[in-house]
Amino acid sequence: MKVSSKTEIVACFHETDLPKFHTGKLSSIVYPATREEKNQKNLSFIICRVYAFTLDGKYLVQRRSVTRKVLPLKYCDSASGHVQFHENFSFEHIQTEAWRELTEEMGAKVIYGRFLDMKIEHNREKACELAYNFIALIEDAIHIDLKEVAPESGFYTQEEMTILLNQENFVHITHEYWKRIITQNLQSILITEYEENQKSKQSLTPISATNQDDANRFSVGAIVGRFQPFHNGHLQLILEIFQEVKFIKIGIGSSQYSHTADNPFSFDERRKMIEAALKEQDIAASYFQIYPIPDLHNISKWTTTMLEILGNFEIFYSNSEWIRQYLSNHGKKIGALKKINFQRFNGTFIRSEIMADRETAGLIPLAVINVLKEIKGFERIKSL
Repeated sequence: MKVSSKTEIVACFHETDLPKFHTGKLSSIVYPATREEKNQKNLSFIICRVYAFTLDGKYLVQRRSVTRKVLPLKYCDSASGHVQFHENFSFEHIQTEAWRELTEEMGAKVIYGRFLDMKIEHNREKACELAYNFIALIEDAIHIDLKEVAPESGFYTQEEMTILLNQENFVHITHEYWKRIITQNLQSILITEYEENQKSKQSLTPISATNQDDANRFSVGAIVGRFQPFHNGHLQLILEIFQEVKFIKIGIGSSQYSHTADNPFSFDERRKMIEAALKEQDIAASYFQIYPIPDLHNISKWTTTMLEILGNFEIFYSNSEWIRQYLSNHGKKIGALKKINFQRFNGTFIRSEIMADRETAGLIPLAVINVLKEIKGFERIKSL
């Protein structure tokens, strides 16, 4: 697509791909289009909305400018807009776009924020808008762009907010979200999360191979992956987690699938790979437990079900920001990101190497290679 440097390129998608957004893997389902092309062809697209407030309890509300073509002078969120397209598009790009909109429209600086949920909206042309909603704590100094918003935009106390919400002059969907934020006390919850996060940073004691006494480790940690197949990146991740926890609950995702290109191995076969790889590292079976976690193709239901299956644990590990934010929404403590070479250590790449008959000795533990030979796993990958 050849466009000028000033042309806005927005993130679009096919409505039939909506269920795939629940996986958090967006690069294959999001494509670029100019704003003009999106409007002419009535394409489905992604937007972001931010609902922001301060540490002292004030809500930042935007009133749309009188010059807006759509819903002028309506009160709405704190900031919102089309999500621009990026190469290797990911959830992180959407979050960055949300904070950018808040800065550009309201001159607000984010202290701490997180994802709230996804919502399918339809605009006046009946195109599908997929809204990613975020909540954020901001500094109380703002610089409103009056070219973008009306002068009534700004901070409101909870009492003023209650009066404002009783008026009819609100964009309907944002009215619902502000009421939810107040009713569910999400402002206080986010402030508590932020304060605990700050305390955790201040009191954090690095845990190393020479500093693994029980006082420095959590009792139970958890991790979920598809492990198609279990590779050295997975192994490295689990060994690092064992430096921080005494016992690991390992969830095998997409547990109901096998014998497909993306999921060639069954739950039992993947469990056997993990057990063999950990035994090879002299990790006794009494230090971990493996659980089947089925795909439900709905991130909210999947998260709830996964938590029910795994039961109690103190800390969850994932390098997927998408999963990390959903677990945070459920009040779970999230472990620090682990540095893994994802270009080499990912199932898609490793399966492609196997299909091309390239060497995989440095990618897969020897114990797993033996399991793959036993179940004719290499041949299976090539045949699917």
